[in-house]
Amino acid sequence: MSPASQGAGSGSGTNPTSAGRQVAASMSDQDFVQKIARLSENWGVRKGYGPAGSGSLQGTMKHGYAERLLNRYKRVTGQKPDLLAEQSYKNYTPTYRGNKGSARPDVFNDKTGDIFDYKFTRNPNPQISPAQQARNRANVPGVTRQTAIHP
Repeated sequence: MSPASQGAGSGSGTNPTSAGRQVAASMSDQDFVQKIARLSENWGVRKGYGPAGSGSLQGTMKHGYAERLLNRYKRVTGQKPDLLAEQSYKNYTPTYRGNKGSARPDVFNDKTGDIFDYKFTRNPNPQISPAQQARNRANVPGVTRQTAIHP
């Protein structure tokens, strides 16, 4: 059977596709968050905020877009419910944004403990700083892994 006759949604069985693209539900969390970073980067450039590394405004705007995109995807599809965008924590308890001494991971999976941190910077390989990693471990419940995500 040819790929064209298989229809949308067909694929290798392990990675279903829609119109030739991998369906987000079948992607790993890291791949999914990476895709959101790329979409946010492209959005920011289209909107005139500039490419990664061209100032703090572009990073702020792209982080905001990434948060909205993730939340909209979850709301519309009901998928990836364990991925939490921009949720603040203090002493392992959710808290309000801006609470002094709190940590706010860009994306946190509250079931696996994975934290993903967007890096909209010119440097192709920035890491999560040791201070930020320590703040996350001291405030976010069950942190197991912290990964920098580059668009």
